[in-house]
Amino acid sequence: MALNPQDPVVLTNLGNALINLSRYEEAVDCFREATALAPDHADAHYNWGTAHLRAERFHAAAEKFSDALAKDPNLSEAAIGLGSALLDLGRVEEAIDAFRRVLSLRPDDRNVHSQLLFCLLHSPETTQQQVFTEHRAWEQRHATRFVSGSSGHRNSPEPERRVRIGYVSGDFRHHSVSQFFEPVLVQHDRGGFEIFCYSNLSFVDATTERLRRGADCWREISSLGDDAVADLVRGDGVDILVDLSGHTKYNRLPMFARKPAPVQITWLGYPATTGIEAIDYRITDAIADPAGAEDLTSETLIRLPSGFLCYSPPREALPVGALPASSAGHITFGSFNSLAKLNPVVIGLWKAILAAVPGSRLLIKAQAIVDRDTRAHCLGRLAAQGIAPDCLDFVPGTQTLSEHLATYNRVDIALDPFPYNGATTTCEALWMGVPVVTLAGDRHAGRVGASLLTRIGMEDMVAHTSAAYVAAAVALASDAVRLSALRARMRDRISASPLTDAVSFTRDLEQAYRYTWRNWCEEAHRANET
Repeated sequence: MALNPQDPVVLTNLGNALINLSRYEEAVDCFREATALAPDHADAHYNWGTAHLRAERFHAAAEKFSDALAKDPNLSEAAIGLGSALLDLGRVEEAIDAFRRVLSLRPDDRNVHSQLLFCLLHSPETTQQQVFTEHRAWEQRHATRFVSGSSGHRNSPEPERRVRIGYVSGDFRHHSVSQFFEPVLVQHDRGGFEIFCYSNLSFVDATTERLRRGADCWREISSLGDDAVADLVRGDGVDILVDLSGHTKYNRLPMFARKPAPVQITWLGYPATTGIEAIDYRITDAIADPAGAEDLTSETLIRLPSGFLCYSPPREALPVGALPASSAGHITFGSFNSLAKLNPVVIGLWKAILAAVPGSRLLIKAQAIVDRDTRAHCLGRLAAQGIAPDCLDFVPGTQTLSEHLATYNRVDIALDPFPYNGATTTCEALWMGVPVVTLAGDRHAGRVGASLLTRIGMEDMVAHTSAAYVAAAVALASDAVRLSALRARMRDRISASPLTDAVSFTRDLEQAYRYTWRNWCEEAHRANET
């Protein structure tokens, strides 16, 4: 820059370096100057959008990515960024179009294809059949070239011996996946199982350290290629390899496609099939995946008897407060889910609920609305569907978990979105005494709320039609005595339920693992006999 302060390429490169240092405002200044010097410099517009995206300014990011594509329609990286920003804004169908645009340019990009799959789970316009078909297309395009099946595994087929379990995740950190995984890790029977954790993330925090101490063997794999990780798994003699990511970020599904372990299972981190033949089983339950779900999943379903999730209540949670309506004089509905889940159909039903409960308000808490433009965009989407701005409260992300949980003391009733329900948000709301109303859909992602509420004996909060969803929320809002009683006893209810019984849950999960292992041993013996 000292040699040539008017070079837009150097300005852009400097901006990129500043992004990597998380100095986003300085980066934006560089891109602004670069585009002033070279208005058609598409890369500068794209990187400007990246700075906004990394700073979680999603509305501004979407605008800059669109500018980049206007300059260069074939700049696929800008279309990827646009898809990500649009999803985070709740503009799901537009995000799907953006990711499909990228795939038309880069058909072999398996990460973009996974992003499309994750996006489809949020769409009320996409059928369950279409979701399944697209997941199978991922397998055909990115995984069929790898050898699958159980041939070549040298694991000793002894059905009752100590089994080596390998967990693979990019979320062994402060993350929802770890919140549900950690109690299982703690309770695993080390006499019957040896636990390996394969961490696909270089970032380390206090949660990572706890999990590392809880594993028998810990492997960092983020810097290794799929062939190398597969060789590592084989070398470790893992008998059952468990995917905790599905098609979410930092997954290692191409490694699973190489079938490095005799038995492969997916569980917890992704609310749908992987579509991959090399993954043999998926852990679920009879509510999240009722009879008939086998028709639209590539894995064999294993339904645990007491739910597929085990919740560990956070130690940071404050005591449950009094019913907010008792002092506020009105009912406050709430959603702490990402804006990606607030699609037009959800907003339409929330409007009907607010209209049927005079004076009620809607509190939306999401990290993204810390940004003024994103908040204004969200307000505009809600207002466009008839929700008056003066009955809305926006709360941005908070610094600590205790502050986040304390915000539930402002909410009387939580409203679960669909077709992609909450999981952690539902558990947190319940632990803070806030009842949750959910609409059970036709697929796993839309039935998680039903599964969780059934486990704590609150089936009456599970609706099966849109009209019943509205009616359940309105009826609850009209019964202050019931609301207060639910709030006061909620933690006792949860503590006595299967949802928080880590010991029983882990034994059920281990029985499922043992079942899959015995199946493989029987197949191996039959193969040896022939």
